[in-house]
Amino acid sequence: DPNAMREFVATICKDLTMHTKLEEELFYPAVRAKVKDDELMNEALVEHNSAKTLIAEIEKLQGDDPMLKPSVTVLAEYVRHHVREEEREIMPKAKRLKLD
Repeated sequence: DPNAMREFVATICKDLTMHTKLEEELFYPAVRAKVKDDELMNEALVEHNSAKTLIAEIEKLQGDDPMLKPSVTVLAEYVRHHVREEEREIMPKAKRLKLD
């Protein structure tokens, strides 16, 4: 059902957009100030920007567009990669710093 697919995708995009916004406004600045690893934090922002660009493209697609599913698949791959890097590199540093 194209309408159900469109609603599902809209929810994913909305949630990811909110997540990236919170990370960029709250979490990343706190980590950046303490970690002093600009390359790591800049890479995370580049990953966010790539995801945001793809989200913007996905939001323009209709539920029956043949590019919708492949675009969502690629977005999921971006997110999985980003989460792995955060869990391996950023989160351990943040935990050691005991950020509020």
